[in-house]
Amino acid sequence: MDRRQRILFEELKKVFPNVPMIRIPVCVNKDKSLGREHTQRTRSFLFSALGTVVAESVRANGVRFFENGVVSLNFPVANEALRSRASRTTHPLALQMLGEFHSLITGRPFVVDNPYLFKTKAEVVSTVPTYFAEQLIRYTASCAHRGFFKSSTQWHCGTCSQCIDRRVAILAT
Repeated sequence: MDRRQRILFEELKKVFPNVPMIRIPVCVNKDKSLGREHTQRTRSFLFSALGTVVAESVRANGVRFFENGVVSLNFPVANEALRSRASRTTHPLALQMLGEFHSLITGRPFVVDNPYLFKTKAEVVSTVPTYFAEQLIRYTASCAHRGFFKSSTQWHCGTCSQCIDRRVAILAT
């Protein structure tokens, strides 16, 4: 992932040369010998905690998640994906609670939000041309399986729900 993120960051700097940006890579060890957490329930906690550390260093008022609504609202995808088996990583209530937690840690008001909560993937993609950044889409990835490819040049499986949603959104836009 680091290589992909580094490439995207460099491309962002080219498109937005006057916008101050910093890139702080973080290595998360997901070694199989350390155990596996299949629910991803702690994913937003990890990301918001890392984001809060960076936000504190630049005195930002919060961190943002950029998940479109259907993903964030976590509708059950199957009968067995209920209660503790359902991920609520970016659900509005989860983000509100993370914001309250990080406010206690930082000792000041701190917001964790998701500006794309009520947008479809197509609506999110349709905003890209307003920034004259259409060429950046090819450097992004949505695939749920992207960490499992043998080839470092393959960025999408093309068959998971995220890949299909991405393809439909880009074609619709």
